[in-house]
Amino acid sequence: MMPTSTLLSPLLWAEATFGSVRLGDPRRDRRAVAIAHAMASETGASLPKQLHDPRDAQRDENERAIKDGEVLLSGQETRDESRKRLST
Repeated sequence: MMPTSTLLSPLLWAEATFGSVRLGDPRRDRRAVAIAHAMASETGASLPKQLHDPRDAQRDENERAIKDGEVLLSGQETRDESRKRLST
């Protein structure tokens, strides 16, 4: 087992592991480090939760609404927007 003093924080690990990658665009290089950092920070979470993708949050909200029997009239609407439109 590795001594605690040699363990790196998620950010330091991501930078040490992926900081020297060259993916053809500096934004991709930074994104690789950011993704590795996010994944190392929340190892028990699903990828959408680790990466905090707002589209996945919306999908989760829509799935809950469907389970609750609510009607979503458009993929672009949130639950609240659907409720407002239905109540008028």
